[in-house]
Amino acid sequence: MSSPPSLERRWSLTARLAWRFAVMTSVIVLLYAAGSTYLLFDALRDDLHNFFEHESLELANLIEGTDGSPAELQRAVDALAAVADEPPCAFRVRDGSGAVLASAGRKALLQDYPGVVPETDRPVGLQLLQRTVFAHSKPLPARGLRVEVLADSRSMRETLRGYLRSALLVFLVSVPLAAIFGHMTARRGL
Repeated sequence: MSSPPSLERRWSLTARLAWRFAVMTSVIVLLYAAGSTYLLFDALRDDLHNFFEHESLELANLIEGTDGSPAELQRAVDALAAVADEPPCAFRVRDGSGAVLASAGRKALLQDYPGVVPETDRPVGLQLLQRTVFAHSKPLPARGLRVEVLADSRSMRETLRGYLRSALLVFLVSVPLAAIFGHMTARRGL
């Protein structure tokens, strides 16, 4: 009767080196994917924040050049909506009581976010993956108005999700390849 193979024999030095190489490679790939995903997320979040800051300031400047009548406000909002298209966006001007005086841009965004937009800053956490519409508002105290900028973040969300899918695919391919090449290298070396 033959005895079962010993644990030492099943896990030869070659096999142990190959698995250590595969584990270290997968840890390195995971750390790189996590770091680069964070950097991409942060860059997309900064882009959205900068877009809001720029567009709300642009709209505020256009409003400053008007007499404040609803027709003039509508012209200012229409002028900005005509040139701002990436990401898809919409603009509103409200008075001190919250009534909409002028609006333009993507109708779907205006319908998806009908309420008054609170003063907001950057999206936090994983909101970029969860929400479709982001909004930003800026008060114009001298005029008693508030400008609102709404943006569709689907393209940013898809960019981030696509990168995450690619990182997962690279991880799933790199682990078995690292095990195979680690085994070949260890076997040759020993």
